[in-house]
Amino acid sequence: MVRYRLPAAADPVAYVDTLVQLRCSTVVTTGKEAGSAVASRLAKGKVAGVRFVVVADRPLAGAVRLSPATVSASALERLVRR
Repeated sequence: MVRYRLPAAADPVAYVDTLVQLRCSTVVTTGKEAGSAVASRLAKGKVAGVRFVVVADRPLAGAVRLSPATVSASALERLVRR
């Protein structure tokens, strides 16, 4: 497992697209900007072999949602290992 963190000056949409191009199997995001970037990527169509997980209050079509109130390291690990 490799972890990447969105750099402060990065464009979130371009960053998510880069993770897809790197063939990341699971992309986990938190925050509104990152969630919007995933929504933008999913609007272009589903990506074979890539699972998007958003930690958010509301569901996002095409992504797995984890509630911020209940997210944990073990919950994330279970999703990544699926």
